[in-house]
Amino acid sequence: IISCYPIHPEVFERLYDDWSTLENFQRTRGVLRFMAKVIHELWSKNDDNALIMPGTLPFYESHVNEELISSLEGKDAWNGVIAGDIDGDNSIPYRRDTAGSSRFKNVSACRKAARTVMLGSAPSVRGQSVRGIERSRILLGAVQPGDNISVFNDALNELKNELSFMYSDASGNMYWFDTRPTLQKQVRDREGQIRENEIQHEIISRLKDNAKRKGLFAGIFVCPKNDGFDVPDDKQGLRLVILGPDAGNGENAE
Repeated sequence: IISCYPIHPEVFERLYDDWSTLENFQRTRGVLRFMAKVIHELWSKNDDNALIMPGTLPFYESHVNEELISSLEGKDAWNGVIAGDIDGDNSIPYRRDTAGSSRFKNVSACRKAARTVMLGSAPSVRGQSVRGIERSRILLGAVQPGDNISVFNDALNELKNELSFMYSDASGNMYWFDTRPTLQKQVRDREGQIRENEIQHEIISRLKDNAKRKGLFAGIFVCPKNDGFDVPDDKQGLRLVILGPDAGNGENAE
């Protein structure tokens, strides 16, 4: 079976150079056992990729990802990361590939990029000075002959903005997965816990605080009610009227 599935050297380099540094991952037996499960899964699914690459590893299959993450700290947390951010029918990369741009769908760009980052970054140590896998190595592990490299660059950029557990450095060159949610994920969660009326109340309160400093205006009226009838017109000078967040854009105004 192995002769029918040529394997990209990057797969072995990541397994031997990165994963074999983990205490519970056996350098020879662990690699062979993992690859045996990968090959069996791809063979049973009639995979037609030119060769086995980091981007084609079937992390959607529980026996495959279990073989790797059993060596990592926080095994249960990594299961959640894989299911949501990397592979499987409910993962974001899968949805982006199948429902998004046809450029991604034709080559499974999002899934391949996410799988490559997973293989190349999960064994890293949080305290090390340089974390993650370089963009060039991600492309090396995901792009096959004939593929357009720009498609995978675009997929990686979109995943960086959408995934909850993918991190990148300031330059956008290094990428890695972690079991801790990103700040972006935490903001989205907090946002979902705030009711709309609370948001509007906070906006109006801050506007009223700032309105106390009139500056050049003779008067500042924040979020007037009754279509502006409560704004007096007996004063001279320039006045500022600030509409509330629910006032609309005025397109239908006469």
